Amino acid sequence: MNSLSKSAAKISLIYIVVGAIWILASDLALTYLFNSKEQVAQLQTVKGWFYILATGVLLFWLVHRQLKTIKESEERYILAMKGSQDGLWDWNVLTDEVIYSPRWKSMLGYEENEISNDLVEGVQRLHPDDKSRVLSHTAELMERKTDKYNIEFRMLHKNGQYINILSRAFAIEDETGKIIRLVGTHVDITERKQAEQKLKLAASVFSHAREGIFITDATGVIIDINDTFTDVTGYSREEAIGQNPRILQSGRQLPDFYVEMWHVLLEKGFWSGEVWNRSKNGEVYAQMLNISSVKDAGGQISNYVALFTDITVTKEHQRQLERNAHYDVLTNLPNRVLLADRLSQAMLQCDRHAHSLAVIFLDLDGFKHVNDLHGHDVGG
Repeated sequence: MNSLSKSAAKISLIYIVVGAIWILASDLALTYLFNSKEQVAQLQTVKGWFYILATGVLLFWLVHRQLKTIKESEERYILAMKGSQDGLWDWNVLTDEVIYSPRWKSMLGYEENEISNDLVEGVQRLHPDDKSRVLSHTAELMERKTDKYNIEFRMLHKNGQYINILSRAFAIEDETGKIIRLVGTHVDITERKQAEQKLKLAASVFSHAREGIFITDATGVIIDINDTFTDVTGYSREEAIGQNPRILQSGRQLPDFYVEMWHVLLEKGFWSGEVWNRSKNGEVYAQMLNISSVKDAGGQISNYVALFTDITVTKEHQRQLERNAHYDVLTNLPNRVLLADRLSQAMLQCDRHAHSLAVIFLDLDGFKHVNDLHGHDVGG
């Protein structure tokens, strides 16, 4: 016997006991106080009507109070369901009738009258890849193999797209302990699942990017790095997190360089340029660095994200190309291009400071003859 039946039986028993005491006590009192049978009979009639009236008023009060409590409970439940935006379903296991709430239907894009109260309506909209798993989980609850019903699956929307659903339910039993109803809710978690996918993608890009990446808080303290950061700088995750990016400075840039960097970053929200940094083993390397600020909903800077690429090899190649362009490959002496460049700079300096410039030109002949006779090691 469930708690509801016990409460009803208790009230009925109290009513019977009180009624019996009233009848016996009142009959004895009337017999003791009145000798006339006619008077006793008349008073018993009055007593009976009084009893009916009193119990009727009491019954009305009890029923009214119970109905009021039920109504208030239903109103609170309806408000809670509306506030949570959950869809409700109530499955009568004995008849296979399922009551779907308006929110349950609208969640799938349907109006109130477009879905009937039939179990098939819900089952046929399950994603083919999820159907067997959902039915199996439901069977486990019915067979008492589990006492929890909490499962995620996809359902077909009216627009032809599948949405992600989180369903929770509980079982209701009869007096014998047999499950006769399942009552549950549906929550549309499509946006949450999409956000999770984006986070997974972002995490994958962060971890596998060929660029070094580090993230700092608003004060510039490193809170996360990727694997490429460690490959380039030599600092492990444990060594880098909690540190300031200043640990990477090589000393080649003057303090004014970093002052200007922060000025641009705070003014425009990003900075891009070449920086010379120093790895953990002391090796100086060049990198192309891009820094962006990240703002919260209130417009305040919450983080900085920096991406960098090691361009040391590129810089060395560039330096070699510049040297080849300005120095003779054979003699390793400055060539005409470098002479013209240096002469042009010197002339500008003299013109700016009103100085004179002297140029001595020495023409050395016979280099080819010396080289041919004695070799390049002698002739140069």
